[in-house]
Amino acid sequence: MEYNKAYFEKVFSTKRMERYFNLYPGDEKRAILHYQCNLELAEAFYTSLSVFEVTLRNALCRELETMTGRTD
Repeated sequence: MEYNKAYFEKVFSTKRMERYFNLYPGDEKRAILHYQCNLELAEAFYTSLSVFEVTLRNALCRELETMTGRTD
């Protein structure tokens, strides 16, 4: 993969990439690798967070239905 600051800023936005490039001034490759590691970490949590979100939403819905006596 090409480590090109301009490309990553164009694709992902300057604002999003700014924090990574500021962490590693003058080392674009390391900044981009850090961003890629962050993406992989987020990907690893995606399924668990998705299941938690659905479970929490359903639990809240059940509690609200019980509390209000309404299903809408």
